[in-house]
Amino acid sequence: MRGFIFTTVAVAMIAAPAVCAQGPEQPKATPHNLDKASPAASGTPEAGLSINDCLIILQGLNGLDLHQVVLNQGKPNEQIANLPYEFGSARLRLDIGRNIAELGAVQRAAQATQEKITAEIGKGEEIKPGSKEATERDNQIRELLNQPCRAHLEHIKAEQLRLEKNEIPSSILAALDKILDR
Repeated sequence: MRGFIFTTVAVAMIAAPAVCAQGPEQPKATPHNLDKASPAASGTPEAGLSINDCLIILQGLNGLDLHQVVLNQGKPNEQIANLPYEFGSARLRLDIGRNIAELGAVQRAAQATQEKITAEIGKGEEIKPGSKEATERDNQIRELLNQPCRAHLEHIKAEQLRLEKNEIPSSILAALDKILDR
């Protein structure tokens, strides 16, 4: 749950500039680049993906895991069940699981770095909203999230999702856009 909150807060903090920013720009060298030994900083980067992009994709992939269905609707024994989508492809489920695992490591590394930034800037004190410390923290977190994401991700073909059968929300499809092949 804590990771989800970090992802949501981090994405909300920089959604407009980070999602719209494209290109091969490299972040400035700061003391808060991800540790080179972390899974988020190793490997070959997916073309043009930032850490922010990877966190958004992770949210989309998590949304593919289960969906809610009302069973026995309108009857006294009505209940809501969490069921998997029907993809009909074991390979797709494995690819989704692998991507979630890979991006989970990116999320954990980014969260640890964000906590380090907050601790260093706050010097053990609470950072007040609107303060110069809050601005500095936000700028450093924005730089962190704009760094290249070096996760190797398996792409998903749109037809594998069986959208004619599975009513996958548009918000999930939008989050997956950068790894979704049409």
